Amino acid sequence: MAGCSYSGENQDGNEAVGISMEAVDRSRRRSPMRESKFCIFRIPPSFVDDNIRAYEPNIVSIGPYHHGKPHLQMMQRHKERVLESLVARTNGLVLQDFFNIVKEYESFVRGCYSEDIPFNSDRFVAMLVIDGCFVLEIFRKIAGEVPLEEDDPFLMPGLFNRLVEDLISLENQIPLEVLRALYSLIISVRDDEAGSDDPVPKEQNSESLLTKALFFFEESSFELPEGIWCEHIHLVCGRHLLGMLWKCYLPQGDLYLRRPGSGCRVIIDYVSKLYRAGIEQLMCRGKEDPPARKLKSAGRRVIHCISKLRGAGIKVKCGSTTDSFLNIRFHRGVIQMPPIKLDYLMCAFLRNCVAYEQCQSVESRYMTTYVAFLDCLIDSYKDVEYLCASNVFDNYFGKEAEVATFVNKIGKNVMRGVHGPTYMSQQFDDVGKYYRKYTTTWHRWHLHWATFKTTYFDSPWSFISAATAFVLLFLTIVQTIYAVLSYHHADIKSNAKP
Repeated sequence: MAGCSYSGENQDGNEAVGISMEAVDRSRRRSPMRESKFCIFRIPPSFVDDNIRAYEPNIVSIGPYHHGKPHLQMMQRHKERVLESLVARTNGLVLQDFFNIVKEYESFVRGCYSEDIPFNSDRFVAMLVIDGCFVLEIFRKIAGEVPLEEDDPFLMPGLFNRLVEDLISLENQIPLEVLRALYSLIISVRDDEAGSDDPVPKEQNSESLLTKALFFFEESSFELPEGIWCEHIHLVCGRHLLGMLWKCYLPQGDLYLRRPGSGCRVIIDYVSKLYRAGIEQLMCRGKEDPPARKLKSAGRRVIHCISKLRGAGIKVKCGSTTDSFLNIRFHRGVIQMPPIKLDYLMCAFLRNCVAYEQCQSVESRYMTTYVAFLDCLIDSYKDVEYLCASNVFDNYFGKEAEVATFVNKIGKNVMRGVHGPTYMSQQFDDVGKYYRKYTTTWHRWHLHWATFKTTYFDSPWSFISAATAFVLLFLTIVQTIYAVLSYHHADIKSNAKP
């Protein structure tokens, strides 16, 4: 697209630009003075060793990491046509207006990437405008705000699913600030055309964008917690699309504490640590030195697979269907797990979330902890079968053995078990204590009996098979005894004859 091409040099060897250097300086001076923090990372090397293709975009590049790759060029041309169509529909705006507003965020956006971006200023801004407008047009088309064209690739189901997978890839992100800036520009022109004198507040624009983004992901098969659509939508504003979707599934209490701009979380965390430290000292008094106990509490947490847990009388039941799948509870020998729809998109989401969390602080590793929990529970396809039968897994991914392989493979990247304090530390500890309680000498008979029931009486058919086997065994024994007695009786008769 000629209007979006900003590469090349002039005769003096300087980069050809579409705006004057004075305008560039003014835009840099107007640049928001915000502290950037890395939020868009490269996949850790330990993850890509197994399958690097699983973390690369399939059909479209968003952001600089995969920009210009040969297999993504077809969609690149389509993105440029989308921008042309958007500019043509938006009366009162020209292409330069889009570039100018994104230019103000250039320094901030560069600081969001964990690697230095080798693009010059014009190429970088052009890429952000093209990719940002493409994403916004997707959201607006799915929301019915913009009509779909007959040859639109969004109408192809297979291509659409690949597109959604690309939008939640960690290496395929642009900051949400860029989307908000472009969306506010588009909305402002639309409001002018409608004759509105009062400008729409920035917060309302942001919430409208979040609503469209969440609606898009829900239409693409993600089942979001119900609370997100009411009073919590303003809390899920992440720094990019993957981060936004990641926040949607956080437990509600943690979601409140992670409200952007809130200082309460720091205070609450500090008070909680002091409280736990005081309780720990009281518990340790007269027993052992606090440092030794602290080392124990920070050790690795591991629980057994479902087959062994069921042997100890522990059951898994489906939790609330309106909760996030992260809200796992354990009470009186029952693990309550909210259902999760396991399809190709959800597995890609989990994979990228785990990689995303590995690049952040330990306290943010919710998906990592959840995957580690699943990795502990699942050792074979039989464990997956039980979770499916319990309505915890809604399996659209493949066979039970394939699900088990996926969980164990991604679990290998997060190490077995959980280290240090996490949001599920209490559940890991409680399940472990309950299991150890029923594996002591006094309770081993119960453990063996429970294992026997789990193995041979897991379903009505297995019970019928076992009962049939017992009957056949009993009849065989009776027949053998009868044959021995008959032979012995005949031998006595023959010896009694003169």
